Amino acid sequence: MLIEPRDLNDAPEDDGPPPPIYTCWEDYLARTTERERLEWCRVKAKTTNRRRLVLDRAARAITALDVWQVAEAAQGRCTYCGSLALEGRPSGHDGRPTPWTPLGRRIGSLEHRLQLTDGRWNDAANLAWACLWCNTWETERRPGATDHGALQDRLSENPIVEVTMARQVTYAWKLREVMAANGMFAATDLQPHLADRGLELSSVQVWRLVTGTPERLSLPFLAALCDIFQCTPADLITTDAPATPPARPLTQRKWST
Repeated sequence: MLIEPRDLNDAPEDDGPPPPIYTCWEDYLARTTERERLEWCRVKAKTTNRRRLVLDRAARAITALDVWQVAEAAQGRCTYCGSLALEGRPSGHDGRPTPWTPLGRRIGSLEHRLQLTDGRWNDAANLAWACLWCNTWETERRPGATDHGALQDRLSENPIVEVTMARQVTYAWKLREVMAANGMFAATDLQPHLADRGLELSSVQVWRLVTGTPERLSLPFLAALCDIFQCTPADLITTDAPATPPARPLTQRKWST
């Protein structure tokens, strides 16, 4: 990585960068096939592994899946400047490389966060998605940068901040009701049953657990209650989330070739 930008013998940027190929992550997914994306990741993995083998630092080689997971997690945006970086280095009609600095912030690359020397160079935690401009020059890492063809979500100096409401989950402790349904109406009635199951609690401790709503509950105590009353945890604890945003869906991504 270079510290300061230097002359790369590139053409001047008087005419400005070419228009972007993709406008957002969803546009990129819609206009490319899975095979094309996989091949793109394979090329980047091959390039990264060739460099790392020269340094003889990596304990494992980068795979196409590694590259894709990093790019997907970042939604194609540079870790440092935030520009959408999903394009490749430009080339002319004859296939020869053309100057890339005018759109350097739109070219995607795999970045290593730290110069690790203990073999963990290619660990997932050390990988990040970055535009080629930020990857090449550390001093050029400016959040929200608009130069070199950068494609940002918003160019306003006062971006809109989206406020999200947390999902509020409440719970109710039903031990007293379960005890009453089984003919127990005093906390002292429960104490010997707990002792039979190896839980030696004082009468005050048992009284607090019966009459209050505990914020922390040990699994051995919960298991003992389920055994005493022949019930399930759902009979002892009920939950509710009234008038709150829907829960985040549980999804599992699958990589296919």
